[in-house]
Amino acid sequence: MDANLSFDKIWMLEQIGGDLDLLHEVAKIFLQDSTRLKNELTQALAAGNSKALHAAAHATKSAVGNFGALQAVDVATKLEKACKDGDQSSFARLQAMLVTEVDRLVDALQAELAEAGKS
Repeated sequence: MDANLSFDKIWMLEQIGGDLDLLHEVAKIFLQDSTRLKNELTQALAAGNSKALHAAAHATKSAVGNFGALQAVDVATKLEKACKDGDQSSFARLQAMLVTEVDRLVDALQAELAEAGKS
């Protein structure tokens, strides 16, 4: 997988037996859920709640991992570690980076659906 891709279509298709329709359905579900994921990250950061921020980072990592979104997974993992370690000085930077990576994935999935005529 290419770490610079916001999502790895080839890898994902390999994981789901080449079912492009399934990829598109999973993408639609993620697109519907992405705002909630970003809101949870933002609200946990604003509240200074490291447990909630860790949980939001973990949920986001699980969601983006389905798409082979390595950069997003990496940032989410770093945010989880910062929360576990109590490294509050890193929370805002990593949360912002993770939201940016989610947005990149949203853009890539929207483009994929538009290209397939399924947006």
